[in-house]
Amino acid sequence: MPSFALSWLIPRLGALKQRHPELEVRISVSLHLTDFAREDVDIAVRYGEGAYTGLHSELLMTETFFPVCNASLLNDPERPLREPSDLRHHTLLHELAEGIPKYVTWPQWLAFAGVDDIDASHGARFSHTFLALQAASSGQGIALATSALIGDYLDAGRLVRPFPQQLPGAYQYYVVCPETVAERPAIAAFRRWIHEEAARHADLR
Repeated sequence: MPSFALSWLIPRLGALKQRHPELEVRISVSLHLTDFAREDVDIAVRYGEGAYTGLHSELLMTETFFPVCNASLLNDPERPLREPSDLRHHTLLHELAEGIPKYVTWPQWLAFAGVDDIDASHGARFSHTFLALQAASSGQGIALATSALIGDYLDAGRLVRPFPQQLPGAYQYYVVCPETVAERPAIAAFRRWIHEEAARHADLR
């Protein structure tokens, strides 16, 4: 959720303000599930499988995983990146993703890409996606990025995708709120806006 807020949601809040100047938005990032009965929260974005008892739940976006790196690594004369097996010559950057049992990691992606002779246990580890992406953009290694959290790194050229292979994630992003308030004007307006932004993001990918 910190990476989602930093890389995806916050850069779009200016567009929300332009479209709905009447909405007062307060962003709170937490790693625990929101308790709508006890917390002063109207709507939340959750990362999971979408089955949330008693809540109105809508799929916001799907997610795929793929390697990214600084463009300078692509044509490294000694260690070029032409195919997934070339990753054996580079440092793999890892996200810890603690508490997310089905989160895609390097061993899973390598197996998906048909590479079975790389030891993916080494390399720096980061508590959040945006930290791993920053390290990769600085040329420190290859990160495993997600389509939902890549932000503007690809568009700005700070990162590139060396290979086309992308592995679908087990979890997706959902917009949730209590059923009783889903059609309240302010909440309905926010729901419509965030879905339109997610659709535009998917078109750009």
